Amino acid sequence: MIFSRRSFIKNTSILTAGILLPTNRLLNALQNEPGNMKILRGNVGLYTERGGTIGWQISDDAIVVVDSQFPDTARNFMSMVIDKTKRKIDFVINTHHHADHTSGNYMLNKITDKIIAHENAVKLQKQFYGKGDTKESQVYANITFSKEWSTTIGNQTITASYFKPAHTSGDIYVFFENENIVHLGDLVFNRVYPYIDRPGGSNISGWIEYLDKISQQFDGDTIFIFGHGSSVTGKVDDIIYMRNYLTALLDTVKKEILLGKSQEEIESLKVIPGFENHDGTRIKNNLTAAYEELTI
Repeated sequence: MIFSRRSFIKNTSILTAGILLPTNRLLNALQNEPGNMKILRGNVGLYTERGGTIGWQISDDAIVVVDSQFPDTARNFMSMVIDKTKRKIDFVINTHHHADHTSGNYMLNKITDKIIAHENAVKLQKQFYGKGDTKESQVYANITFSKEWSTTIGNQTITASYFKPAHTSGDIYVFFENENIVHLGDLVFNRVYPYIDRPGGSNISGWIEYLDKISQQFDGDTIFIFGHGSSVTGKVDDIIYMRNYLTALLDTVKKEILLGKSQEEIESLKVIPGFENHDGTRIKNNLTAAYEELTI
């Protein structure tokens, strides 16, 4: 393997002879690694470094990874898990096309045969990154779907679902059924201004409906993984908060339009009423996207 090993596996192999160590020993080792690796429940956890949050399942039966960040951070992630083994990742799932969620495919592709994504995500990845300086580094999903993809691997059922355009036109969420954990990708930017990707097919009204659907589908015990935010895990209340922000954004811009304000004046707003403590620097992106959605 091309992966360099981190300090905690310099003297002890986590994976030997292509055989995964018993899950409890592997997960204990990962839990003790300082910093970015965190177990959430059972065999499912997350990894943070740079870019969208990586989700993972590691068990005796499977290694499944959701989102891949960038090549260097994907390498760092896998160096915590792989130590010169022939064992492959069973599935890599991309929640959407953005580079901070798919660029690491270039690295993970070396140890997986199956990358999953919504069909629109692959089209968008090719459209925005499949040319110029980024062309040669692109690795695209080789399994795509339009509404739902599901698999049972070992005793775990994993389902990836699509509803409608939201953050982009290719956002999915990934449900680890046994642990009741859902990776939402960038459907939630928790307590920070989201990036609203109009060229990538974003639709704020659809996004609101998407979050309504998710908040009704799962229960108070569900743990959600978010792509970005002040905290990258949360509960149903965080989904509702995000939905309420998007609703307030559209309502605020609609009100300003009815008052005769110009696009420039609307884009100069400093806060969205009710969300004065919202963190981040993307408010102009949000106001522009809302204005265009309401007027074009």
